[in-house]
Amino acid sequence: MFAYTPTKLIFLLFPIIIVMILPGLIRSPALAVDIGMDVFASGFTNPVSISHTSDDRLFVVEKAGQIKIVEPSGIVLDPPFLSIAAKVGSQGGEQGLLGLAFHPEYASNGYFYVNYTNLSGTTVVSRFSVSSDPDSADLGSEQILLTIPQPFDNHNGGDLHFGPDGYLYIFTGDGGSGGDPDNNAQNPQSLLGKILRIDVNQGLPYSIPPDNPFVSDPNVLDEIWALGLRNPWRTSFDRLTGDLWIADVGQSAREEINVEAAGSPGGANYGWRCYEGNLDYNTSGCDAPENYIFPVFDYAHPPHCAVTGGYVYRGAMYPGLYGRYLLTDYCTGNVWSLYPDGMGGYEVTDFGVRVTFISSFGENMDGELFACSLLDGNVYQIMDSESAATPTPTRTASPTASPTPAATPTPGGCYVDLDLSQETFQGGDPFTLTYLIGNPEPQTVSGNFWLLLDVYGLYWFYPDWIQTPEYMDVTLMPGASFGPNTALDFSWPADVGGHAENLMFICALTDSSNTALKSNVASVTFGY
Repeated sequence: MFAYTPTKLIFLLFPIIIVMILPGLIRSPALAVDIGMDVFASGFTNPVSISHTSDDRLFVVEKAGQIKIVEPSGIVLDPPFLSIAAKVGSQGGEQGLLGLAFHPEYASNGYFYVNYTNLSGTTVVSRFSVSSDPDSADLGSEQILLTIPQPFDNHNGGDLHFGPDGYLYIFTGDGGSGGDPDNNAQNPQSLLGKILRIDVNQGLPYSIPPDNPFVSDPNVLDEIWALGLRNPWRTSFDRLTGDLWIADVGQSAREEINVEAAGSPGGANYGWRCYEGNLDYNTSGCDAPENYIFPVFDYAHPPHCAVTGGYVYRGAMYPGLYGRYLLTDYCTGNVWSLYPDGMGGYEVTDFGVRVTFISSFGENMDGELFACSLLDGNVYQIMDSESAATPTPTRTASPTASPTPAATPTPGGCYVDLDLSQETFQGGDPFTLTYLIGNPEPQTVSGNFWLLLDVYGLYWFYPDWIQTPEYMDVTLMPGASFGPNTALDFSWPADVGGHAENLMFICALTDSSNTALKSNVASVTFGY
């Protein structure tokens, strides 16, 4: 299946003319840089997106259906800006309120757009308006623009962005299961596995931009801007160049980053399900390799599990980060940067940072970068800890109460990847996880603690290979003492069975405030 690697088709993102015109804006990557993350705000439940509008506030999206405002001081406002939990279906691990974009003219029209899965699992893209209170949305103002039925509960994509052209870009997954069994990403009559581009300023509820690439092709849906994506999990436009960066989560071998240069006429095909990263996946019925766009960067899965795409840093506080595109892996916490190498490729830097379960990056109005963790509920500010920050000019604002300093959580969590090519299991089969707590000092649980265990595996369900996440929450009793080695017993969910080709355990011990504790997996023993 993986016999050859097709030639990469790489856009030249920083042509010489840009360097000549903007010499003061393109910084050299030779500056020493070391990524750091400081807790900026805390107390969120499953945050999945960070956005901003034309002021100092950050807007943090929670998976269950809320959007909360964070003031520049780090204070989280209560009540939420928007709460649509009653409309949102978030039971599946990849379902929920997933995307937020503010209209470029939000300051005058008050429009913002969300992407969520409803109670039946269908993707909904809709518009809301702010109320007379700038910290509160008008809950009754929803206008649905677009609905997309989802055949499975995973691979919903969910990102939304207004491009430099003023059009709304919508990023959709391939509809789920594993291996795109319905070939949605390559199907020109499906909105799944695509980038969609619509005009929300003309028509009801929207119109098609006249320069969309397939408007004259009756065989392709007019909304489609690009094809061939599996599950784009976090995308961004470079606020300086207008280039579009697309992180696409892989199947079982490669995670990838794609780039579409500013001014592209659209129509690109990013290759899934024909290719996964730079590798063949299922080329049955596919075109020649030169008809696809291949990633500018991909990396192995396993040991990693899922890419979270970021932004090109265009802030002023950390000159060493300027021009670097940041990304991370959800499971291992690796943070990389990509910087143009001057030869059409990228210089890749692995910063060695290990903050796991980062679900999204975001930027504020000044281009400073933030990230949020699905597990601990924190929003982190991205820093260059190698050099002192250049102060951002202070804005005049109404006096606010000083927040109580939040305790910095101890990095925790565990990750182990198992080769189970010789194992089989049935629903209800037991297994024992030996959990190393405290590294390795004993640790006493004094509050309500949970062990969150996510099991990702490549399971055989006839007739398709399906990559399915399973989630197990185990409540640990207050006052329990652990360590250095604690054996916890589990059983497979009753509806999971078959052959395990590969399995990953991702777990963390947290308290009731989602503060992660030091922990690790020592071994896994199967009880059958």
